[in-house]
Amino acid sequence: MPIASARSQLGAIVTVEVGPSIVATGRGAPSAPGAQPQRIDMLLDTGSEQSVLDEDLVSSWGLVYTSAGWARTIIGTKPARSYEVMLTLGERDEEGLRIDPLTVMARPSPFPGARYSGLLGRDVLDRCYLIYDGPGYRFSLNF
Repeated sequence: MPIASARSQLGAIVTVEVGPSIVATGRGAPSAPGAQPQRIDMLLDTGSEQSVLDEDLVSSWGLVYTSAGWARTIIGTKPARSYEVMLTLGERDEEGLRIDPLTVMARPSPFPGARYSGLLGRDVLDRCYLIYDGPGYRFSLNF
């Protein structure tokens, strides 16, 4: 199913649904009662090995991090934690690409002032076909 963009100079931004991992919760991982997936915007980042979310979003689901370490960013090395989440590309009423569990890195307020809440890295993009038209400020993502 393709996702096509409107003309945007901000880069390739997609809306995804992300929430607590059903698989991880089934294995006994904690989550807040009634924690619901949310639709958020994520910037496609072919330079990122792993997808990244705002930790405030992830912690609102009551998830416990699975590991902690350091993330290399364009402004230096920063502390980060890993969480297992469920991510779905595509519209709610159509068949999309669902990845569960997906291990993401999370940091507090990593994208101040941005209109997106995460980076979609190669851990997801490696399952897709991406066509990027830089001069036309458009992209197409198929899965």
